[in-house]
Amino acid sequence: MSKGEAGLSEQVEVINSLACMYRSNGYTGRALILLLVAQELDSGDSGVQLNLAHVLFLNGKAREALAVLERFLVSQAGVLADDDAVHLLHARILWSLGRKAPARRIFHAFARARRTAAAMPVALAS
Repeated sequence: MSKGEAGLSEQVEVINSLACMYRSNGYTGRALILLLVAQELDSGDSGVQLNLAHVLFLNGKAREALAVLERFLVSQAGVLADDDAVHLLHARILWSLGRKAPARRIFHAFARARRTAAAMPVALAS
């Protein structure tokens, strides 16, 4: 990675972090603007894509959120297959669009995974 690429990556990370803070504090419109800038700088950044999908959804743009999230899921196939937050967001977006059956299927898989994880014994540190 060149010095310029590292600097750009760092800028995108800072913008994404600031957008997360705005989102967490209810300023989803401001977060959306920042994420669109971050996406313009690095359209392949997975953190930006996931955050953008969430913020689009929070701003009432479920169709756009679904498109971004589905691109994210394709690009991250296997990497985040077990990420509960991603699947829960996916189910929420689908539900809001009236696609109840796939939303239920994803949510039930999410709930099953949570129950399975909760039932697993925790290894004691030695």
